[in-house]
Amino acid sequence: MNTKLVSVFLFSLLLSSTTIFYSCTPAEKTTAEEEATEMVDEATAEAEEVKDELEQERQELKAELSAKLEKIDARLAEVDAKIEAEGDKTSEEVKEKRKAFHKTREELKAELEKVGSKTKAEWKEFKVKAKAVSDKADEEVDYFFRRLGM
Repeated sequence: MNTKLVSVFLFSLLLSSTTIFYSCTPAEKTTAEEEATEMVDEATAEAEEVKDELEQERQELKAELSAKLEKIDARLAEVDAKIEAEGDKTSEEVKEKRKAFHKTREELKAELEKVGSKTKAEWKEFKVKAKAVSDKADEEVDYFFRRLGM
């Protein structure tokens, strides 16, 4: 649920409640006021719940991507050391893959930085894309370990 959508809903609820409130008898006004307050409280609680769920998902994905990035950085350091040690014996294919991998790593880092900026509507698509980039980075670093016999 989008924050703007919740705001519009709450405003329209308040407006309709006010209209009803001023066209009622005193006893009806009290009942209408209580019902309106209850509806606003329920909508606010629901909006907070959705917001909390989204924040929890964001934190979980951020932790997952951060851990994966740390793992990849450590493995990449090993790969770079092995490539440096081999010097000219390293194939062009491995060197090209290494450049491509650094690009993938930067994509993963960029996705990690975007975690907090996505709305509920954008979240599912973003999460799938971020996990795909993460999986691609894992596959590429595994390639180096196999190719370099590590």
